[in-house]
Amino acid sequence: MAWKWNKNIHLYIGLLCSVMILLLSLTGLVINNKFLFMGSQVITYQNPDLGKKLHSNSHSHDAPVQSDSNFSITEIVDKAARTGKFQLNEVKTVSLMDHGFGPSYYIGLNDDKQTQVVVNTEGVISKIYYNPVTQTAHDWHIGLFGGERYTNLINFATIGMIILTGTGVFLSIRTLAGQAKARRIRRARKEVSSKVA
Repeated sequence: MAWKWNKNIHLYIGLLCSVMILLLSLTGLVINNKFLFMGSQVITYQNPDLGKKLHSNSHSHDAPVQSDSNFSITEIVDKAARTGKFQLNEVKTVSLMDHGFGPSYYIGLNDDKQTQVVVNTEGVISKIYYNPVTQTAHDWHIGLFGGERYTNLINFATIGMIILTGTGVFLSIRTLAGQAKARRIRRARKEVSSKVA
C-alpha cells in the first residue's frame, strides 16, 4: 500500500513540476557555462585602443595574476567609479585576470544586466559589457519573468525536486529489493530443478 501511494506521489509531483524543473535545469546550465555564449555579449569600449587589444586577446584562458600596480584594489575600483559609469554600491565582485595583454580588473556589478566593467591596473575603464542570453537565463532561474518576480514558482519546483528525490530513493530501494528477491527465487528454482534431475 505504501509503495503504491509513494509511486503516485512521485508520478503526480513529477508531472506538476516537470516544466519548472526543466526551466531550472536549462537556465542553470546556461549560467554555469557562460563561456559558450560569449558571442552574444554587448560590449561598449571606453578606451578604444586598450579595449580593442584586450578584446583581440580575450580568447586566451583566464588565469589568476599578480598586479604590478601602485594602486590598491580599492583605489582602482574607486577611480573607475568616479567616471560615473557605475556606483560603488553596485560592485558585487572584483577579479584580477590576464587575457594576454596584461592584468585587468573585472568588476562585476549587481545591476539588472549583471554588467562587467573591465579596468586596467591604473583604474582606467577599457570596456563595459553584459550578456543578454546569460542575463535572461539568470532572471528566469531566480523566477524573474518580465520584470515580475515569481519566487513561489521556483519554491514549488524546488520542493517538488526534494519530494521527487525522496520518493525516487524509496522506489529505487523497493525496486532493487524486488530484483534481489526475484534473483534469489530463480536461484532456488534452479537448485531444486537440478536436484530433481
